[in-house]
Amino acid sequence: MRDETLENYLKTIYQIQQKKGSVYAINIAEERNISKASVSRCVHILTEEGYLLTDDERCLILTEKGRKCAEEVIQRYEFFRTLLLRLGIPAQTAEQDACRLEHAVCPESFGALKACFYLISEVNQ
Repeated sequence: MRDETLENYLKTIYQIQQKKGSVYAINIAEERNISKASVSRCVHILTEEGYLLTDDERCLILTEKGRKCAEEVIQRYEFFRTLLLRLGIPAQTAEQDACRLEHAVCPESFGALKACFYLISEVNQ
């Protein structure tokens, strides 16, 4: 998946699930400060694409595919945030830029950047 909006929804669902256990559309709307109609549209798309399921009580459940995608987005965010902070970028800017960068890099480039970063980190210790 390379759609920034949908990746952000998966990330939000994952994070709410980690905090609360159960996730409902209203939780996403409140967390992202958006309308329930917007959430409903994206939930429909994510369900159609196999990233999400809903149970009888309309609780949202990440599929294995959805969980994996959310974890990858979070991993990219944390990597870029850490990198930017270590480079001396102020925290607020690092967080905003990491949020954009997490969607902009392909898996191959991310793997190469991560390997380079950890190699440099080991040399500097």
